[in-house]
Amino acid sequence: MLYLGAAGATPSSDIGAVKTGAVLTITRDKLEVKQGSPAQLIQQWVISESVKLEVHGMEWNLENLKYAIGAGIIKTVSGGKTLELGGTMSIEECALEFVHQMPAGGTVIVDIWKAQAGGEIAITFGDDPHEFPYVFMGLNAATDWAGNPLESGAQLCKITLLGDFT
Repeated sequence: MLYLGAAGATPSSDIGAVKTGAVLTITRDKLEVKQGSPAQLIQQWVISESVKLEVHGMEWNLENLKYAIGAGIIKTVSGGKTLELGGTMSIEECALEFVHQMPAGGTVIVDIWKAQAGGEIAITFGDDPHEFPYVFMGLNAATDWAGNPLESGAQLCKITLLGDFT
């Protein structure tokens, strides 16, 4: 399950059914110092960090699409809603909580304190069920959703394991 919400608040909007195969990518790019002949690694420093969550939703929901694109205006119209796009350079921020239930009964929870959309949605109109590829990039956050300060080294995301993982 993926929960979305406004940046700075605990995400509570369930995007609905998701396809298996969500991917959490954590990257730490390094600067390496090598010396000698042959050159050997003597030191590394992290020069950038990133967190990316990719999930495939399966339900039509314009609010979710707005989060996944990072922009848009939702309006109520006779008989439904519309999502209107275009003309803004900013990317909205959101909060994410991904909950994965393991077959053995354990639960993996990924909290991304602040994120922005990957900015692209490709929806295939065909005979198969619709899929909505949601991609979110974690942003550096100073506080968690309760407003508590996050210490250095804990400002992108938190992974929690609950229960049995045997």
